[in-house]
Amino acid sequence: MQPASSEAVPTPSSGTLSGRILDAYFAWIGRRVLAVSDLILGLGAFAWITTGVLITRVRHARSVVHPLIRLNVARAGVRLLPMVTFLAVALGMVVIGRTVALLSRVGATEFLGPVMVTVVVREVGPLVTALLVLARVGTATVIELGTARSLGEVEALEALGMDPIHYLVVPRVIGMSVA
Repeated sequence: MQPASSEAVPTPSSGTLSGRILDAYFAWIGRRVLAVSDLILGLGAFAWITTGVLITRVRHARSVVHPLIRLNVARAGVRLLPMVTFLAVALGMVVIGRTVALLSRVGATEFLGPVMVTVVVREVGPLVTALLVLARVGTATVIELGTARSLGEVEALEALGMDPIHYLVVPRVIGMSVA
């Protein structure tokens, strides 16, 4: 047996241009997979902590948390009703117009009803509503929580003996889920 040399063992792809491109591509894929797994881990931790606080502190501070939940339901659901209605009507008109034009070309106008129910009511409507709620209310919630953090409200709640997640996060999560 020969002693191991200190030279690096070349990989089959290290010398060629296509090998370096392939190595760079696999490195990029690896970074993306790690970023996605980190995101999933963070969301899972957030959901786990929020659910734990919700379950363990369901009876604490009802007079404070329940009005906050009602406020968030009103903000995420009731106030967005006119905008969601307008978007539903506008999107429905566009989809109906395009579908009637396409189905009349092929002579399949008898399928208009089932296609409209499937496309607008089942698929596009809930998706647009969820995107609208997330875009409008989610952005406002993130800004509110960031402002509370920067102004020291989180530390003040901890100094008062209140759980900041119970007071700041749980009412918003419940409110958006119900709305």
